[in-house]
Amino acid sequence: MNVLWNVYHYYSQFSEAVAARIRNLRSPIEKKLKDCVKIFRWDDISHWAIREAITKMHKTLHKHIKQFKVSVTTVHSLPTLFLK
Repeated sequence: MNVLWNVYHYYSQFSEAVAARIRNLRSPIEKKLKDCVKIFRWDDISHWAIREAITKMHKTLHKHIKQFKVSVTTVHSLPTLFLK
């Protein structure tokens, strides 16, 4: 049990740097997504136009989520977290 406690405390010193790195990676993707949502219009009358717009929005949302997952899951060493 003592080993787990020591491992936890060792890696907890890096948690703020990791959280800051994730925030930095997330912010541009989040901004692009918010801009896309601002542009998206719901005032179309036709059912087919709305359906097509929703399909485009789903594709865009999926693209941004995939981009975020790739940026977060890339391997970063601890020294690079502190240098950037």
